[in-house]
Amino acid sequence: MKKLILVTLLIVMLAVPFCVSGTCLAEDDGKLYYYASEEIPVYKDTQGNSLPVFMIPATYAYQFDSEVTGTDYIKISYNGKEGYIKKTDHKSTNQIKLDWQDNYFYNISFNVTATDEINIYSYEENGTSLSPEPAKYIPSTITVTKVYSYDRIDGEYYFYVHYKFQTLLELDGYIKAGDTSLSSFSIETIPQNPNYIQETTPETPSGDNGGGTTNEGIQEPTNNLERYLLIAVIAVLCVVIVVLIFLPNKNRKVN
Repeated sequence: MKKLILVTLLIVMLAVPFCVSGTCLAEDDGKLYYYASEEIPVYKDTQGNSLPVFMIPATYAYQFDSEVTGTDYIKISYNGKEGYIKKTDHKSTNQIKLDWQDNYFYNISFNVTATDEINIYSYEENGTSLSPEPAKYIPSTITVTKVYSYDRIDGEYYFYVHYKFQTLLELDGYIKAGDTSLSSFSIETIPQNPNYIQETTPETPSGDNGGGTTNEGIQEPTNNLERYLLIAVIAVLCVVIVVLIFLPNKNRKVN
């Protein structure tokens, strides 16, 4: 009976680290995420002769994809849209993230009243100037399904959006912020990402009066470390149980 109980405990304890490991794998998709320490422009290509497609707000995170060989750019994605940022904007002081949450993006929402007419804007072929589409669209024929981010062109703010037109076409384009309910939008109105504050502030050891150095480099989330420690402890306990199972019983009578 004693061995049966120990074997049961062993099976249960072996199952726990596998479950924990599965959780880690589900949260960590192998990609690297970085917080933008300041507003970062995202470009359509690596030619350097076009305006930014959109901006990544300060304190929000983007996904690092790869460096582009022979250029001063790296490929990234933000809020489901790919693009390129300059290596000088990808600073080493940006904090690395291994886990991901949707609220690391700044999610913009707005509405346009049905009595207004609005322009959908797009970049010219050379990507150096923004112009309205040939016709104005009535808002009732447009459904904005996603706002990727914002852009600032000639001193005015625009939202870079994905929209459906007459339920047939799905396109990307720009809507002037002044034509929406967020007519007073500016970068000053973007709230600081609370995750940035929480996860990039170095922990001060107990008894430290604040005179020590701070961790300015890459900082990994602590929850992964806690899981690995839990797995290690469980593994040690499993070894102990195995030893107890096969240890000879000293109380057995010798004939």
